[in-house]
Amino acid sequence: MGERQRAARRFRPRHQDPNGIGLMPPAAGRAPFDRFFANVAKLLSGAVLGQAIVILATPILTRLYDPHAFAMLQSFTSAMGILMVVVCLRYDQALTMAKPEDLSPLVSTALLILIVMSLVCSGVAYVFQDRLFGTLGADLPYLWLFSAAGVIVYTLTNSSGFILVRESRFSSVSTGRAIQGGLFVLLAFTLHGHGGVVTLTIADLLGRICVAAGLVFVVIRHTPGLKLFLPAGEYIRILKTYRAFPLLSLPGGILNALGGMTNTIWMLALFDPASAGAYALVERLLASPTALIVTAMAQVYQAELSPSSTAAARPLAPGFRRLLLMQLRLGIVPALGLALLAPTVFPIVFGPQWHQAAVFCQIMVPLQFASFVAGPFNMVLMLIRRQGLQFIWEILRFTLVTGVWIASAFLKAAPVHALMAVSAAVVIVYATHLTIVYFAVRHRDREMAAQGAFAASEG
Repeated sequence: MGERQRAARRFRPRHQDPNGIGLMPPAAGRAPFDRFFANVAKLLSGAVLGQAIVILATPILTRLYDPHAFAMLQSFTSAMGILMVVVCLRYDQALTMAKPEDLSPLVSTALLILIVMSLVCSGVAYVFQDRLFGTLGADLPYLWLFSAAGVIVYTLTNSSGFILVRESRFSSVSTGRAIQGGLFVLLAFTLHGHGGVVTLTIADLLGRICVAAGLVFVVIRHTPGLKLFLPAGEYIRILKTYRAFPLLSLPGGILNALGGMTNTIWMLALFDPASAGAYALVERLLASPTALIVTAMAQVYQAELSPSSTAAARPLAPGFRRLLLMQLRLGIVPALGLALLAPTVFPIVFGPQWHQAAVFCQIMVPLQFASFVAGPFNMVLMLIRRQGLQFIWEILRFTLVTGVWIASAFLKAAPVHALMAVSAAVVIVYATHLTIVYFAVRHRDREMAAQGAFAASEG
């Protein structure tokens, strides 16, 4: 038995769910989403704890730090989210759907790419640090070092999460998220008064470093056959086998990140720090809880559709409709509550200087609701190998959202009007994505039914 065959046997998933979210009708007496919700709960348990710590501490942090500090933190997070797409050339996303025998060499290949690209990013940040950081109101000479470290830390955390979710080690990911929230708050209180407007950013980065180290340790421990260096031929084989990711996913991923993660940067560039900080606070309070739930559901859904899951060999359209309806029901009441209560709650909880944030919250409710509903399906087109459709949608999102910001700058629109236009644009692009995914899933189901794949998988 060769090395790849032995590795394939070692990488059997920890559980299979024949009645998962994917989605034939369940066996008698069993709810269709039992396993799905159990796995979502595992991911959310630690994440909710970590986020709860942050939210409970926010009324104190908003009195310790000014809006500019929050704007810097959110801008840094957005920038790292964009660079994270670039530095691994999207080979990190292939970790979710790689063949079992390819997982170890793919990890090694992605790590090598990360090292090379992070050196490039750090060099660019050093050369252009005055222009990059001075524009945002920060001119500390060591910021480029934090940028370089951020690229590595964010990418390692994200990639480790892909591997651990693939192998259904949801508890490890959940624990990491809980620790990250607690460390951020602890460090934010400890470092107050040091570092100026970037203190919150430093606290966030240091917390992420600790979590990334822990997740990488878990991955190394549970990934048999992992090697730091591979023969040149093995690198070439992996690069060729998964070349669709840099060729199709990378351009689209960059556009998607630019369209979805640059709002705080636009606010800070076009308007005053107070407006940018108010937006950053709202985005952190609304987007973070939304992202927790959506990411958990999306990761469990991705695990269901991975090559090692038996649920991937079943029709997807019924599960798509059930999950979509569930998201609509779960999201509508909190969205209406936020829209009605924000003007009263925000000044009381966060302080009178955050009144503008309440107005922004009302404007952003439709945006966050659309994100919550569409979020679990963000990787479906990739996992059913329709990267081309995903790329087209990402072009649409970047063009529409960026076009709105440029038009707002050209027309000298007020922050409220610019944000209203952006919110409407995002709702449109998410509705379009759901439509594209649904028709792609139906097409995939028809093709597999015509090939007899469903009947074969059940027999």
